[in-house]
Amino acid sequence: MRFSLGGASQMSDDKPIASDQSNDSRERVQSIPLLYEPTSERLDEREQVDYAALRRSWIRWCLSVGKDPQHGDGYAESTVRVRANVVDGFFRWVWDDRGYTTQVTQDDADEYLRHLAFNDYSQEHKLNALKSLQMYFSWLHHEKGQPPWEPEMSFSQPARRDATGDAFDQTEQRQL
Repeated sequence: MRFSLGGASQMSDDKPIASDQSNDSRERVQSIPLLYEPTSERLDEREQVDYAALRRSWIRWCLSVGKDPQHGDGYAESTVRVRANVVDGFFRWVWDDRGYTTQVTQDDADEYLRHLAFNDYSQEHKLNALKSLQMYFSWLHHEKGQPPWEPEMSFSQPARRDATGDAFDQTEQRQL
């Protein structure tokens, strides 16, 4: 049985561990932490080193070529920072079920998206989780030779209000 991490807001509260040059598992790639506190607290030292090495490789790939591997275009650091946090939450969710592993599967990702779909997460968080997992599984495909992931679910962009914050758009306001 899988358990919720307590909602989307909890993940955004994860605090990165400060950079510590004496312990490689507590480093950052640019401003992106390799380990967040909830992750560091649940992993032993060997697991921290292992997981940090995986994240370091993935994050560097995202920044350098992840957006378009054929043309060598990477994602913006701010994009990778947010998505790395979401993927870290996905790993912790997997660990809740079967303990520590770095071998997450496409089935795990599909199950996680179903979990998000049927629980109280914002549409924006669901879409961000989908994009984050697509980024991770793209790395696995391009760098580790795994088959491409075709998610079983998709989420649409949440509707945005105009800058005024009115509940009605201009056409609806004129009709009133």
